[in-house]
Amino acid sequence: MRAYVRLVVLSIACCSGTALAQTQSAGTSNYPVKPVRLMLGPGPGSVADGLTRVMAAAMSELWGQQVIVDNRSGAGNTIAPAIVAKSPPDGYTLHRCGVGDSIAPALYKKLPYDHLRDFAILARIGLTPNILVVHPSVPVKNLREFIALAKANPGKLEYGTTGVGSSPQLAFELFKSMTKTDITFIPYKSAALAHTDLLAGRIAAQMSNLPNHVETIRTGKIRALGITSGKRSPRLPDVPTIAEAGLPRATRG
Repeated sequence: MRAYVRLVVLSIACCSGTALAQTQSAGTSNYPVKPVRLMLGPGPGSVADGLTRVMAAAMSELWGQQVIVDNRSGAGNTIAPAIVAKSPPDGYTLHRCGVGDSIAPALYKKLPYDHLRDFAILARIGLTPNILVVHPSVPVKNLREFIALAKANPGKLEYGTTGVGSSPQLAFELFKSMTKTDITFIPYKSAALAHTDLLAGRIAAQMSNLPNHVETIRTGKIRALGITSGKRSPRLPDVPTIAEAGLPRATRG
């Protein structure tokens, strides 16, 4: 990880094997002739899930065939690509990849697939920064106060993210390393579940993709402390970057 601000979501669509090349070489320009399954690791309610469903709806309209989103959460989001890698290389089983797919090889000694060998990359969809938020009951107004609170209460604060090895979880662990704080990690199957517990005050903080929290920040249900991008987001212009909020090293390569 070169820098804190690099922890963003990179979404790409992949298909098993060399499906597109085979389809084109066979001259089957009428693809698809049956429903297409779009596999996804993150669970329902996440930014990735919402983005994938919007994309699936557009693909269904464009192709005239149903594109079915199939969520397979768990195991660091490695279940979905494992299923796709074993599927027939005919273009009818796709995988909406995320940054976790590039992280997984560094976390697991042996995976039942290889992205470079077993998948054909189709397109990049987009990227988004992560954001650090806290419940309003946490007695802090900014990142520096949050760091001071965590240092004064080692192990007592809890934060939630989607699973082990996800971009938000690694971002928060990097934050802990940079600030030398001890904050307990609570893993969730989806960002939506962690968000629910944050809103209820069952956890103190959450690191997640920025779109998950825009409305709850605007309505004051949670408090934003900083985003992981190099510049402020136009969607939340009053929220500082992590670097502005007190971690200038976050912008260094």
